[in-house]
Amino acid sequence: MKYNAQRRGDYNVTRFSLRMGRSTGVTLRKAIRQAAEAVHFPDEALQPLLIGATEACSNALKHGVAPSPGNIEASILSKSDEIIVRLLYKGEPFVFANAVGIETEEPAAPGRGHYLMLRTLDEVHYQFRGGRTLVRLVKRSR
Repeated sequence: MKYNAQRRGDYNVTRFSLRMGRSTGVTLRKAIRQAAEAVHFPDEALQPLLIGATEACSNALKHGVAPSPGNIEASILSKSDEIIVRLLYKGEPFVFANAVGIETEEPAAPGRGHYLMLRTLDEVHYQFRGGRTLVRLVKRSR
């Protein structure tokens, strides 16, 4: 995978395209980990970010409508105390189900992924425009 990395203000910015498929989440986590290491983002904040980003990626795979295999355009903005992950993909709007707690017995209960994102990230934003979905995830170190 080719990364397009540059500096923008206080942030290192990495842009790349992810092919939708079985390894999408693995590739995204690897890129986030590399971006975090480059700016010395603390591991205790990185681990929750990886969980939340994996859930957002799963939503993209579930709700994306791109021809198979489609792409997710990704960007990671990183600095020592904050990482922002943005994923853009073709997809129809969806409504989050009531966010259920982790204690539910059904592993794929509707809303479980949203619950995990809200618990592990500082901000989660979805925008739907023109047949495309943009998710913006923010994690700050404390």
